[in-house]
Amino acid sequence: PPPPLRVLLVHGTHDANVPVQQSVDFAAAAWTRAHVHPLWLQLVPGAEHFTVAGFDLGDGFDKKGSEQLKIWASVAKAVSAFVACDDEALASLCCESSVHAHEILSASPMKTPLVCAVCTVGEIEKCSKEFSERCQTEEDFAVSMRRGLRRWLAWTGKSASARLQNWLDEAP
Repeated sequence: PPPPLRVLLVHGTHDANVPVQQSVDFAAAAWTRAHVHPLWLQLVPGAEHFTVAGFDLGDGFDKKGSEQLKIWASVAKAVSAFVACDDEALASLCCESSVHAHEILSASPMKTPLVCAVCTVGEIEKCSKEFSERCQTEEDFAVSMRRGLRRWLAWTGKSASARLQNWLDEAP
């Protein structure tokens, strides 16, 4: 017979592309039911979507790159333990309950809101004063928004309007 199904969910707490709550809710639903399939949830404090996926790791020589490499090492450790069926190692790296997951989320609140690309494009198109001011005063926010919108445009195949393209081309 085939081996039993095992599930590992890995999610960064600062994922602006996919709400971390989706993984927490999925795990919580599984944990509240009698199930025969083991499920682990690793929440990685401060990690963004593409860092957890192993992309956007930088060169490791600056502070940001060094932090991203540490994050990826934690994810790689969980994946290795999962593949090796090392439940003891997984238990030390993953949440033990939905209460534990919410404690991790509370200790690592997101600074950047979720990217709702259509809403963000709307703010840019209507020249929202509030959005513009936030981009001017919070460089990390502007960089994150530009990166997220470029990815969204690439994924969806949509074309940027002239106004949106000008905004994307501005230096943060």
